[in-house]
Amino acid sequence: MTQREGARTPDTRWRRTLYVMWLAEFVATSGISLVMPFLPLYVLDLGVEDPVDAQRWAGLLIAANFISSALMAPVWGWLGDRYGRKKMVLRAIFGLSVAIGLMALVRTPQQLLALRLLQGAVGGFVAASIALVASATPKKHLGYALGLLQASSTAGHVVGPLFGGILADHFGYAQVFLITGATCVVAGIIVTLFVHEKFTPVAPEKRAGIRDTFSMLLTLPALRATFGIMFITQIGLMTIQPILALFVQSLEEGSGGMLRTKVGLIFAMPGLASVLAAPLWGRHGDRVGHRYTLAIALLGAGLLYLPHYLVHTAAQMMVIRFCVGLCTAGILPAANSVVASAVEPGQTAGALSLLSTARWLGCIAGPLMGGYLSARFGIRPMFMITGALLLTSGFGAWRTAHRAAAKANEP
Repeated sequence: MTQREGARTPDTRWRRTLYVMWLAEFVATSGISLVMPFLPLYVLDLGVEDPVDAQRWAGLLIAANFISSALMAPVWGWLGDRYGRKKMVLRAIFGLSVAIGLMALVRTPQQLLALRLLQGAVGGFVAASIALVASATPKKHLGYALGLLQASSTAGHVVGPLFGGILADHFGYAQVFLITGATCVVAGIIVTLFVHEKFTPVAPEKRAGIRDTFSMLLTLPALRATFGIMFITQIGLMTIQPILALFVQSLEEGSGGMLRTKVGLIFAMPGLASVLAAPLWGRHGDRVGHRYTLAIALLGAGLLYLPHYLVHTAAQMMVIRFCVGLCTAGILPAANSVVASAVEPGQTAGALSLLSTARWLGCIAGPLMGGYLSARFGIRPMFMITGALLLTSGFGAWRTAHRAAAKANEP
């Protein structure tokens, strides 16, 4: 064996997989998020003239992706554990390229809705990427790896909308869908050429069925607790999404122009903070434990949502949203690390897909709850509700961490 060959140890292989997936996920999420800012506006080009109908269609189009994702995520996770995670990554990214590329050809909102459902059903690229990286990474480095991957996804979601509006203004909506499809193909080629998964299929007699994947919620306490925590957390985070732009508008009444720019910057603040903080949260979890890290991140985010009630300028909002992002950056990597550390290697993708389902369900319930409650009580109280939900999740995570630590110390 040469010195060069000997240097290519399992330790270096997981790092290569991580860095390649970081690049692929950044390219893919940047492309996918190109279309999100103008998706509701695209409805107007498809013949929907009534503003109320346009709002209704916009809500359906956003929810459709989450609904089909929640239904299909466990199925793709089960298949990933059975046939390999790299295959699921490629299936997801090339499936997304087709579904989103076809949106350039739609002529009715019904056709667009069907493709949004297809996008959610065949997608799951981020979840598949997490499963691939988690299965290849030594557990002592899991927090760092998933934190870095989270930073990549967040960076893509920050960059994508910034360029999406510019491209739509210069080239039109249809061309942006085609560009998005092309970026997904590029990400797929990167994974195909540079990611080499060492996948060992589970023996036929030990293979879990799709029912066994769902039954993990009943048999694995760590997964069950984290599922509930992430469901409540996602409801809280998504509760303010339908009303945040309206709140900024109310702050800026009579203060001049550039409202859209200020809204965009405020939306970008948590993402920018997450890019900086997510890898640090990951390393913190590797040192002190992912359960306690999850609890600390949730409690910090919950406390920081409460001062939103007192905000009176867009500048104040930018600062506090950045601070919130520093805390929310630690939530998902810690939750994924808790689950990935608690299951057998052959269950990683299935367990993480169930965690994704919890998040998708929260993404569906949160905006519905936020729209209803804000209409009834006003916008400012919604920040208190979000803070209360995150604090509830944080205390639940702390209690779970304390119990796990006590159990580990039992003689």
